[in-house]
Amino acid sequence: MRKLINLIAVTGLISTANIVNAQQKLGHINSEEILMNLPEAKEAQVTLQTLGKQKQAYIDGIIKEYQTKAAAIQAKEKTLSETNRESLTKELEKLMEKFRS
Repeated sequence: MRKLINLIAVTGLISTANIVNAQQKLGHINSEEILMNLPEAKEAQVTLQTLGKQKQAYIDGIIKEYQTKAAAIQAKEKTLSETNRESLTKELEKLMEKFRS
């Protein structure tokens, strides 16, 4: 009877050790590769690139407009009245605020 109990206890310990070992197995996946192969990820990448190009064109337009107005103010600086100069300066400030937002 004692041998049977010892045999059951040893069998239980061995099977417990196997279960513990099975839970500790680790694997490695390349999540970047998986994500890049998903069609949704490709669509999202194209959408982001399109949006980035649109925003860059918008920013470039604001910068060009600012530079054009600033050059015009500098060219006419001596002939402009104080009120015209202030209004044009305010326009430039508005463009800068538009650029920052």
